Amino acid sequence: MLVSVKVKPGAKVDKVEVAADGGLRVSVKAPPVDGKANDAVIALLAGHFGLRRSAVTLKRGASGRDKVFEVEGALEIDGVAVNEKPVNPRAARKK
Repeated sequence: MLVSVKVKPGAKVDKVEVAADGGLRVSVKAPPVDGKANDAVIALLAGHFGLRRSAVTLKRGASGRDKVFEVEGALEIDGVAVNEKPVNPRAARKK
């Protein structure tokens, strides 16, 4: 499934929010330098969907704030991306 993401790098906290248009708004602490913010977004999205990092791939927008990610194993219900499997809270906390 393709997921539209608006990224805010250099934020105070890491978080994922659902935007009004059905996409996601992701804030990451990482700076937008050398792909650090992109890596942080991938890790955060994987945790949000309860998937491994390799299931999330950046498709468009490597150098901009508007990005499109392909998320394998995620579903869309009423235009909102949701996880297919229940999230294991212990696995999401491990880094």
